[in-house]
Amino acid sequence: MPKVKEFMRSNWQYFLLVFVVVATYFGSLRNEFVSDDIHTFVKNTNIQTYTGLSFMEKIGIQNLIYHFSFKYFGLNPTPLHILSLVLHALNVILFYNFAKLLFDRKISLSSALLFAVHPLNSETVLWVSAVNYLFCFLSYIVITKLYLKAKNLTSLILPLSIYAVLLVLGRNVWMTLLPLVLLFAALISGGKPIKEVAKGLSLFFLVSLVGFFVLFRGLYVGRTSYIRQINEGVDARMLKFSIPYSIGSTAKLLVYPQNLTLYHEGEFALPSFVKASRLILGALIILELYLFVKQRKLFYVSAMIFVSILPSLSPIRVSNFFAERYVYFGNAFFCILISYLFAYVAKKAKSTELFYIFMFVLALVYSSKTLIRSAEWKNPIVFWEATVRESSNSSGAFNNLGIEYVRVGRFNDALIQFQKSVAINPRVPDAQYNIGKILLVGGRYDMAEPYLLNALKLSPNEQKIIDAVNTLNAKKQGL
Repeated sequence: MPKVKEFMRSNWQYFLLVFVVVATYFGSLRNEFVSDDIHTFVKNTNIQTYTGLSFMEKIGIQNLIYHFSFKYFGLNPTPLHILSLVLHALNVILFYNFAKLLFDRKISLSSALLFAVHPLNSETVLWVSAVNYLFCFLSYIVITKLYLKAKNLTSLILPLSIYAVLLVLGRNVWMTLLPLVLLFAALISGGKPIKEVAKGLSLFFLVSLVGFFVLFRGLYVGRTSYIRQINEGVDARMLKFSIPYSIGSTAKLLVYPQNLTLYHEGEFALPSFVKASRLILGALIILELYLFVKQRKLFYVSAMIFVSILPSLSPIRVSNFFAERYVYFGNAFFCILISYLFAYVAKKAKSTELFYIFMFVLALVYSSKTLIRSAEWKNPIVFWEATVRESSNSSGAFNNLGIEYVRVGRFNDALIQFQKSVAINPRVPDAQYNIGKILLVGGRYDMAEPYLLNALKLSPNEQKIIDAVNTLNAKKQGL
């Protein structure tokens, strides 16, 4: 018994972190599947039965998780939510240990506590489809620690092998960013000859490049095609604003995590936001140069935030302009910046209590917001109703809400949502088709015709649209 007490006393920080994570997300364990979960798991019989998949698809981490979850638990979302909660708790603990390599226990523990409850992480933890980002964070931290402990090229074999395996299993483009994470870690670690560091990093960059072109080329092509489709009519206007917008959105929600939503669309149309984002970008570049010279540790911490959103800054669209799950890794390091800032202010004020008051209040605010956000992921209808409230300029959000209304038989409400979707972006065929289908089923053939023909014009090879137009013609000829 004394040994148990001693173990509890010496490891209380870990128990605290796990308790905080469980207390924050426990209520979400009974949430239903939402959004991409439906077509990637619930309606995906290939994943459930493991038929019609290539070997590479079969060994993907997310597909393996889906397959075994269905095999042992059926279409019960709770085991998948438990997995996400466990992974987040593990990431928080690993991050705490990693932060102690850079800062004292006070800053490290407070940073980990903020990261545990930060509302910007809620999408990654609550959304079953975002589990890859949890694994990506886990991989970053574990491999970086192994890399920093490596004393020579031979000792890099283990982290390099782990990285190669995780590239294959993870099938997440964000995994290709790991060499950059290691590069910044090498800049602040010191103690190794530059040539040796360069040789070690070159191996990781080589594996990353091979992985990208061999494993992700097909995913890359498919992803760019998908992004182009859902942002039809937006890219041409936004391309020159994408970098300041992505950085501005990241900074805004890190500092003030309000208006959380799956679809961050609309605010980029405001010239004031673009100007503010450009100012933020300029200020961050100057700050990074200063920190590189004066404060290498803070330079590394702030650089990790930038690295986490690099794919969204690509001139060739491989991701959305911004998404909350993109910042999961960077958010951990932002929490270090907050803790460091509060510790600095408290030190200047010569009041240790002030630091703890700051952290307690902020953690309370963050956890409250996360609890509210958890309730918004309860089921598809509640989720999409919350999404359209925050993303009033998102054509996709209104279309998806309409689909959920159709699923429960609320056809008039669905029609209203589809019409809002078309009003925002008439070039997306799905909402046009959905309006036409409702009108077609309701016998209003003349009203259905222009919507179905517009959908067919926008997507001439989509079979469901072709079938609907054929049905409409047959119905009209039978009158």
